Amino acid sequence: PGWTLPPLVEGATYSHFPVRVADRAREVARFRRAGVQAGEVIEYSVPYTSGYRATSDPDRFPNSRLCSEHLINLPVHPTLTDAERQRVIDAASAAAA
Repeated sequence: PGWTLPPLVEGATYSHFPVRVADRAREVARFRRAGVQAGEVIEYSVPYTSGYRATSDPDRFPNSRLCSEHLINLPVHPTLTDAERQRVIDAASAAAA
């Protein structure tokens, strides 16, 4: 609940697994406490930076801002061990509880 997952596309491979959450800082901290490095996929939104704000209307880019404030990235590296993958699953399950 409260998470929006990326669409699963048959045959696709993923270099990132971004999940939209309500409170990014809380979720990143929760994963870190569980020993999982969940990162921020997009740290800022270009239209909202000072160099662009003066020449364009940043409110024309609501999805950019949404992503910069609410996406976390879950580990999907192919060298994750079974134990590491299980730690990610357990941390995500605990967040959903």
